[in-house]
Amino acid sequence: MKNRFCEMLGIRYPIIQGGMAWSSDGTLAAAVSNAGGAGIIGTGGRTTEWVEEEIKKAKSLTDKPFGDHRRRQPGTVDRTDAQSRNQSDSRST
Repeated sequence: MKNRFCEMLGIRYPIIQGGMAWSSDGTLAAAVSNAGGAGIIGTGGRTTEWVEEEIKKAKSLTDKPFGDHRRRQPGTVDRTDAQSRNQSDSRST
């Protein structure tokens, strides 16, 4: 399916998997991305170290675009650190 949205995200189908905290890890995000959608790692309530590991996992399982869902709350760790340290091309939602 070709449309501007899919072309912009580099995906085949206009499907975005929700970044569900405690459910959407690197394995699920990679599977959705491999199937043609946009896989999203849910980072809510997670540590920077966990996010780093899930980004690495997703990168090892797919060469397709994937992203992470970042919520900014007082006292939470900046997930951008995890992306920067892993030279991630993932997109944030």
